Amino acid sequence: MDNGSIHHWNHEDGTTTSVGDLVFYEPDGQWLVVDEITMEPVSGDPDELVHEPLFWCSPKSVCYQHHFSANEIKELDRANI
Repeated sequence: MDNGSIHHWNHEDGTTTSVGDLVFYEPDGQWLVVDEITMEPVSGDPDELVHEPLFWCSPKSVCYQHHFSANEIKELDRANI
């Protein structure tokens, strides 16, 4: 599987996280924008056959990124409801 960027991820519960969505990251107390979603090997081994989404997020005002697994990004989404 190519680990290139995708535009959105459909979670098992039917919700979707898309590039451009805002999520609240409580530890920093700030909103982050989903910059990119990539498919990465589960084990970190480049020959791994099983991949999972990795959500790259950053605050608008600072030049650094956080990355979150599908479960972690889902928890951030729930914080917005």
